[in-house]
Amino acid sequence: MVNLEYPNNPEILENIKLRFKKQQIYTWVGPTLLVVNPYKPLQNLYTTEKLFLYYQHIIEKSRHTLAYQELPAHIFSLSAESYR
Repeated sequence: MVNLEYPNNPEILENIKLRFKKQQIYTWVGPTLLVVNPYKPLQNLYTTEKLFLYYQHIIEKSRHTLAYQELPAHIFSLSAESYR
């Protein structure tokens, strides 16, 4: 959603709906992480491997301020960016 040219309520809601159907519950709206409750457990969402992926990319390797947007939106990207 960060790439929407002219974000407005109908476009944002449609994008959230599409992402929900794909089980992509996280999305960036500008610098804000938007999370939608999936109402069911999602497999492999919070693995150690995924945690280290975000940690290494954002904290160890990146020096620029938009590194958190290079990987798919996730709570780990927000926490790693906050830590950095």
